[in-house]
Amino acid sequence: MSHQPEPHHQANGTANGHQDEHGDIYAQAMTYTYSHTTTIPAPPELGGDKTYAILKGTIDEHFVSSWAPFGGYILALCVEAVRFEVRRLGLDKRFHEPIAMGATLVQAGRDGPFVASVHPIRVGGRFAFFEVALRQAAPPPRGAATNANGPADETTPQYVTMATGRVTMSDLTLEQGAYTILSNDGRTPVTSPFDPPVFQWPWMADYPQGTGASAAPGPSPFPPDSATPWDPSKRVGLGLPPLSACHPRSWNEKHGWKVSTRTGKSMEHLIETRDMPYREGEYYSLESGGDWCKWVRLLPPASSPHTTSSLAFFSDYWNSIVGWVRRPSDKDGFMPTIEFQIQFRSIPKPTTQWLLLCTRNRMATHGKREWDVEIWDEEGRLLSVARQLCATASSKNAYRLAEKGAKGEE
Repeated sequence: MSHQPEPHHQANGTANGHQDEHGDIYAQAMTYTYSHTTTIPAPPELGGDKTYAILKGTIDEHFVSSWAPFGGYILALCVEAVRFEVRRLGLDKRFHEPIAMGATLVQAGRDGPFVASVHPIRVGGRFAFFEVALRQAAPPPRGAATNANGPADETTPQYVTMATGRVTMSDLTLEQGAYTILSNDGRTPVTSPFDPPVFQWPWMADYPQGTGASAAPGPSPFPPDSATPWDPSKRVGLGLPPLSACHPRSWNEKHGWKVSTRTGKSMEHLIETRDMPYREGEYYSLESGGDWCKWVRLLPPASSPHTTSSLAFFSDYWNSIVGWVRRPSDKDGFMPTIEFQIQFRSIPKPTTQWLLLCTRNRMATHGKREWDVEIWDEEGRLLSVARQLCATASSKNAYRLAEKGAKGEE
C-alpha cells in the first residue's frame, strides 16, 4: 500500500467551491481538506489497484441530533466529497455535477473530525463513477485510560463507517432529451407544477391554485367531495402549493435537536419552514400514507447558495405524514434511514432561496417504510427525486442511544 501526500487543497459546499468568507455555518460544515492519496494493490479480477483520495472534515455540532449527525447532512457530505475530488483532479469541466447517488447509512457518528475516502471506479466520456465512504475514529472503550492526546497506550484508533455511497458525475447543462412531466392522470403534460391537476382531490381545496408567487387566495374550482376531471383546454399541473399559499411553521419541533455549545442554536434555528395549508389541530392526526409539502430555506448565518449537495441534505429533512405513525404502542419512535437513492434533475440557480419538498409514503410493512421526496424551486423546476428505506426503532432505543452518545460510548 502506497501513501502519497499532495499539495494542500480546501473547498466547501458553496457554489464556487472556495472557502466561505462570511463565516457561513452551513458552508463551514461542508468543508473538506485534502490529506493524501493511498493505493491498495489488488489483482485484475478484483479490479486492479485502487487509489483513494483521503479527505478530512469535521462533523459540525449544529447538524447533530441528540445522539447522531442528521442523516441528510451525512448524505450531503458524501456528495460534496466526490464534488471536491472531481475539482481536485481537474475533471469538473467534463463532470461538473452529480446526476445520481446511492448510499447506505451504516453506523451513527458524532460531532468531531472524520475522514472521507473517494475512489474513481471509471472515468468515461460522458459519465464518471465514484465510490465514497465516510469514517470516524471510534471513542476508546469504556474504562480505557486516556490522556490529552487520546488513548494512554497510543494504540491505533478503531474507525467506524458512517456511510458508503456510489456517485455518478456528469454535466447536466449538456444533457439533451425529452422533458415531460405528467399530471396525476398519468398522461397529460403539465404547464406548471403549481397549476391544478387533472384530478382535483378534496384535500387540495384548502389552498389556492396558481402559478408561483403570483397565486392569489381563492376558492377551488372543484367540488370538495369528489375527484373532478380538469378541462384539458386549461392549464394543467400537479397541484403543488405555491410559496404564497403556505404558512410559517409555528409549532415547536426544536426540542429534539442538539443545541450548539458554540452558538446556542440548533439546526432548526438555521432553517425556515412553511407548511402546506391544513386545518387547525390536524397535523398530528393526519392518517399515515398522506402526501406532505413544505417550503424550506436556509437562514443566516447558514444562507449559502443551494447546490446539489444541499439537495441531498434536504431530501432527508422533515418526515412525511407516516413519520408520525410508527407503531400503535410507540408513537414517539423514530425511523432511521438505511438505504438512500437520489437523482439530480437540475442544478439549483445561484439565486434560489426556497425549496419545495414534496414527500409521500404509501407502504409501511414489517417495520419498514419507503419515503419519496421531490424537490422543486420557485420557478417550477424539478431539482431532484429521492427515495429511501427506513426502519422502525423504538423511542426507548432512541433515548438509550442519546445517553450513550452523550457519554461518547456509541
